[in-house]
This record gives sequence, structure tokens and C-alpha cells, in this order.
Amino acid sequence: MLYGLIGIGAFLLILACINYINMSVAQIPQRGKEIGVRKTLGGGSPQLIGQFLSETLLTALIASVLAFCLGRLAFWLLDDIIPAGVTAADNIFLFLGFMLGLVLLTTLLAGLYPSWLITKVKTVDVFKNFFVSPSVHRFSLQKILIVFQFTIALIFIICTIIVGAQLRHTMKADMGFDKDATVLVNVPWKYLSDPRYQDKQFTLLNELRNLPGVDQVAMGTAPLSSGYSSSPFGYTPQGEAPVEIISFKKTIDTAYLALYRMELLAGRNIRASDTTSEYIVNETAARAFGFTTPEEALGQFIGQRGNSKHPVVGVVKDFHTQDFYTPITPTVLSTYKGDLSSFNIKLDGHDPARWQATLKRIGEKWAQFYPADTYQYRFYDEMLEAMYKQERQIGKLINLATAITILISCLGLFGLATLTAFQRTKEIGIRKVLGATVSGIVGLLSKDFVKLVLIAVVIASPVAWWAMNKWLEDFAYRIDIQWWMFTAAGLVAAVIALLTVSGQAIRAAVANPVESLRNE
Repeated sequence: MLYGLIGIGAFLLILACINYINMSVAQIPQRGKEIGVRKTLGGGSPQLIGQFLSETLLTALIASVLAFCLGRLAFWLLDDIIPAGVTAADNIFLFLGFMLGLVLLTTLLAGLYPSWLITKVKTVDVFKNFFVSPSVHRFSLQKILIVFQFTIALIFIICTIIVGAQLRHTMKADMGFDKDATVLVNVPWKYLSDPRYQDKQFTLLNELRNLPGVDQVAMGTAPLSSGYSSSPFGYTPQGEAPVEIISFKKTIDTAYLALYRMELLAGRNIRASDTTSEYIVNETAARAFGFTTPEEALGQFIGQRGNSKHPVVGVVKDFHTQDFYTPITPTVLSTYKGDLSSFNIKLDGHDPARWQATLKRIGEKWAQFYPADTYQYRFYDEMLEAMYKQERQIGKLINLATAITILISCLGLFGLATLTAFQRTKEIGIRKVLGATVSGIVGLLSKDFVKLVLIAVVIASPVAWWAMNKWLEDFAYRIDIQWWMFTAAGLVAAVIALLTVSGQAIRAAVANPVESLRNE
């Protein structure tokens, strides 16, 4: 995450330098007479370059002061994104040295090209209203920079769309169980081994089932959790070599499958028992043992290494036991009274407004059996979302970078649009005299910028596809990258570009042609 922040910061600084170049070049016509007067009074190229670089340096220094203040604010606003242990720089000399170097580098990157371009302005041309500036018809450096800016912006937009789609898929996809309106409460281990609290959880279980607002209550390990227990389970087919697999082991009670709405593909639910006497397996475990159908697994004896074997009485549909980075693994469900310490409480899903009142009643009932301060509940869906904290942080980081990148790119595009409109003032005047409409002129000025965006789409799409495909490789269950994601990003960029340049285009189109042609 820290490297991601550094990388995005570097990208934004480069984009800002590009933007400064474009805006500076756009201002050259307005500063033409000033430049002409300075050159007439003996100002040479070194003096002009020095003047412009000093202006850029002053701008960078002011920006660095603002950045310092905003950076301090960002540590507070982005607290959930910045990795733990990262603090603001405390070595003032090292920090000032770094900032000074960064300011000088920014000054050179942003100021050299415009200052060099200023020296190419001829004094005679200045007073004739002719300026040295890139041609509107060829692919100038300014246009290359705009394409680069929008390429970066489009990469961020595409990444935003894909990351958001994957996170929605992760949280909304069928996990093989119903997690909604479920609350988890754990009995602390020290009370399970305390004779004074022996078997109290089962008495509390019956009490909770009778509370208003409580739909169902079951005991057992949550289907998907960050922690898990695995053991080798063996099965010996008749007349064949033994089969042993590593399987997750979860302890459940008889109400567990119904509470989580898990689907039995074959067989029946587990029966109540103080000790393990039968098993339910998932589809993956059944296949791993060599059974071709769920029904074939019923009645077969499996067991942990070194322990007695028990029959498989049911096969449940596959459900996720870990996050979406990990494929579904073999899982064995059984009951064992001594391991039942987690309450799975399904609240009345038809009346969420009363959940807090129900949770308060559960806490009051809990206090009758265990110390009140041990009552700590968590909504199961919130626990699952917390497992994808890093992905949500990446999503927030990309969203933030996308917004800033689009803003900077639009400013650069605005600068180029201003320069283009100034360069083509007389052309627009002649077209209006010859009968061109305002909409036609606006379209004429805007189409060049749309072309730049389309070029950026072509460049950005394969880069974004490669980067997101590498990111998605970590997920065992991932979305497919669709063509519409790139199309949507391109349309967003095109609309933003049109909105950015339309103001300048309309202003140029409605101008009185007499004003632009009267000196001819």
C-alpha cells in the first residue's frame, strides 16, 4: 500500500508537470508583447529562460508549502489506507532536503520546455500578432502530453471499474450459505473449561431461541472465517488402496445447516450427539475420496488418522470456507459437544429496525449465564467484509487517484483548447463570414480533442488489461474482464474532454468575426 501511494504520487507529479507545460504554452500568446518588449530592450535567451524558471520555482515553492499542509491533513483523512506504523517525517533536515530536491526537479521538468519556447518568439512577429507555437494540424508535443495525461487517467478509470466489479462480485457472489442478518457471539475458552460454567452454553441456547426478534440459533464454527482447523481424513475403498486427504474440520449442531440454508445434495442432517459418530462432507471432499456422485458417498466410513471411522450421512453443496483467493477445499462437518462454543444467531430479517433492541435482549440474557463484559457480538457479513480490507483500500486509493488525475488532465486539456482557439481565431472568423454555424465550429474545434482521447483509449486499454489481469490472478474466483469496461471508460473520458473544451469552443464560435479580421 505504501509503494502504491508513492507510485501514484509520482504519477500525479508527472501529470502536474505536463499540465503546467500545457498551461504555460497556452499563455505565450497573452505574454507575447511582454516577451517582445523584453527582447527589444536587450533581453537575451538566458535572461528569458531564467525569468521563466524563477516563476516556475516560485510556483513550486508555494505548492510545496500547500502540499505540506494538505499532507498533514491527509494522514488524518486517509488513516484507513495508510499502513500502520507510517507517520509523518520527524527528521526535519532530511525532510527539507527531500522537499528542496523535489522542488528543483519539478521546476526543471515543468519549466524548461516553455522557457525554451519563449526564446523562439521573434520580436517582429510579436507585434504582428504572429506567435511561435505548435501547429494545430500536426501531432505537437502538447498533444502528445495530453494523450499521455488521458492515458494515465483512462488506466485509473478502467482499474476503478474492474476493482469495483471484483469487490462487488466477492461480496455478492453465492458463497454457498446465507450470511445475512447473522450475528456471531463466542464463549471465551476459559469458561468452557471452568466447572462452574460447564454446559451453560446449551441452556443459554434454548433461552435465546425463545427471545422475540430471534429467528434461529445454532452452535458451531462459522462457514467462512480467517481461522480454520484441518486434519488428514482417510477412506479405504473395498479391495483398493486407502485414500487420505487433508480436509477442513468444522464442528456444528443439528440447527446449523438450516440456519445457514446450506443445501444437502444427498443424505440427511447430522443427529445430536455428545461425541462424533457421523459425518457430513462437502462435494469437493466427496470427489477427493473418489466418489463419483453424492449418493455414492452415503454410508461410507471415513475418519481422522489414528481415530475410529464413522459413516458419511450427508453431502452438502460446496460452500466457501476461506476468502476468494483460495479454491474451495474438502470440508468435513461433525458434532462434538466439547467443541461447541460459538453462537450463530439469525435475527428476524423482516424487521432490521428492531435488531438493536433484540441484541440488547440477547445481552441481558447472556449476563444471566456469563459475565456481562464477555458479551461481544459481530455481524457476520461485516466480518466477511473486513477480510477484504486491503482490496477496499486499493479501491479507495484508485478512486482518489482517478479523481485527481481527471482534474489535472482536464486542466491541461483546457490549456490546449485555449491555445488552439487563439491560434484559429482568424480561421473561425473567415468560416463564420462564409456561413458556418456555431454548432459546426464547435464540432470542428472539439473533434481534434476527441481524437486525442480515442488515441489514449487505444494506448491505455492493453496496459490496464494487463495490470488488472495480473491483479485478478490472485483470486481463485474472479470476474471476467469485459469489453464494456473499456468502452465505458472511453465514453467517460470523451464526455469529460468535450465538457472541458466546449466552453472555449463555444466562446470562439460566438465571437464577432469583425473583431478577429479587422486588422487584415
